[in-house]
Amino acid sequence: MGVLKPKHVKTIRSLVPGFLEYMETGEGRRSLEERVRRKKLFRSYFGRESIDDLTEEQFRHVVRILWANAMWTDKDYIADRILRATPFPELRERLKDLLWGDRPLRERYDEFMRRVKYVKTAQATEIMCFTRPGEYAMWNRRVMEALSHLGFSDVLPVRKYRPSGADYERIVAAFKEIGDILRREGVPDVDLTVVDLLFWYVDTCLIPAGERRVGYTHDEIVEILLAVGRSLGFDVDREVPVARGARVDAVWSARVGNLGVIKYVFEVHMRGSIDSLILNLQKALKSPQVQKAVVVSTSEKLKRIEEEVEAVSKDFARYFSYLEIEDVIKARELLEELNKILAKLELVPHQ
Repeated sequence: MGVLKPKHVKTIRSLVPGFLEYMETGEGRRSLEERVRRKKLFRSYFGRESIDDLTEEQFRHVVRILWANAMWTDKDYIADRILRATPFPELRERLKDLLWGDRPLRERYDEFMRRVKYVKTAQATEIMCFTRPGEYAMWNRRVMEALSHLGFSDVLPVRKYRPSGADYERIVAAFKEIGDILRREGVPDVDLTVVDLLFWYVDTCLIPAGERRVGYTHDEIVEILLAVGRSLGFDVDREVPVARGARVDAVWSARVGNLGVIKYVFEVHMRGSIDSLILNLQKALKSPQVQKAVVVSTSEKLKRIEEEVEAVSKDFARYFSYLEIEDVIKARELLEELNKILAKLELVPHQ
């Protein structure tokens, strides 16, 4: 029995005429051509016969070009972070098992995501899909938002940025069913990269702007803060102890002349105790390096937090700033647009 219900099949079929028209536009053709190029490149690096010869520089090249890393200006920072946590020979073996192992997909996927730190679902599944486009699906923010808009929340985990291995098996099965529908409806050369293009089309052409920016997780917001800080020239880190008894979600650091190192600390508040949040930041501000504590949350929660901080003391409150999650997400979108513009300049030679 399949994953999709009749209503989902009907929804996908209804998209095909517009999707076929989109594929004939300049943007659609460029997107298809880019997918063909990436499949060729990824197979040359991660193919069954080539993955044993994968080099660290080739892996770094992939990190630089992954769509999942589009918001990062300094993509070498991502590669460095991954390789510090997992030495390259081990990483290569884990990628080989993920892509080509004999165990059930759910087991290989869960083990890879558990063992390899700092590789996110969007990054891993992008590598998987371009290497084996008939077997693996991409799972990222655009896909989630497209599926949510189309009404697939009853059959797929459209709010799970980090699906489990069992979830991912179900996602792949559903995407293969969608690919079958597209073939029957006359879409040419369908594999799961074309299914991904369908979701790109839905996300960019069909979803009203007001429906986006929902369901972001704590980890996603922290990752965006790190990318923004890095783009501004700060050294960044996450889950950092900055003073005795104080660990914060993200830190931006910089060395400023005779002042030494200065730090800005960030706490993302989705749920939990406001008192605990304030206490943690009180401890963090005891470090002479910390110049400012930034609380990130919804506008409603920020008002409550600001009132509580003001109640502690006016002097204490002047070290706090407040940032809405909506603005963090907007910053991500702007960073991605900026990086697209910079890429057109070709200031860095292609590798």
